[in-house]
Amino acid sequence: LRAISPEGAGTVPFVAPLYGGTDATVLCLMPAPDAANRAETGEDIVSSEDDTATAEALSTLLDESGIDTKEVVLWHAFPWYRAEGASGRLTGAEQNAGVDPMGKLLRLVPNLRAVILMGKGPEEFWAKVAKKSPQAVSRITAIPSFSPAPLSLSGTTAQRTERIARRSQAMREARKIVQ
Repeated sequence: LRAISPEGAGTVPFVAPLYGGTDATVLCLMPAPDAANRAETGEDIVSSEDDTATAEALSTLLDESGIDTKEVVLWHAFPWYRAEGASGRLTGAEQNAGVDPMGKLLRLVPNLRAVILMGKGPEEFWAKVAKKSPQAVSRITAIPSFSPAPLSLSGTTAQRTERIARRSQAMREARKIVQ
């Protein structure tokens, strides 16, 4: 992936070894790595043990649902750090750039049974993956959810409550699928 990054894309962070890797049964699919959390020195690692509100929320969701980190692989629809100044929902070009890498990931993780689509961007992206590789995703149940990022909880108190409940429900659905 580092060799095929799109022009202007940054590097791909590593996935922490605490996750299931090729043995994972649940994919937590988020939009893109957050450049604000990029390591100043050393290697960048995506983990629910990061010192961020997003990582803390993800860790809590996994714990509350009974999903062990060894059952999970974290991935991003656009797996590279986004270009300087990029924000908001992924562009169509960013989503398209992530489709082939996702195909490679799906081949490496043959035991996946559930993907938690953490936001609208990952939902749109997964539809592109399913269109391009229907056979690869046929064994995987897609579960719409909301991002664990704090920004996904903006809005009214009722919207926030609904989104928190949906995130927890998505995790429980995944747990049920892979039991």
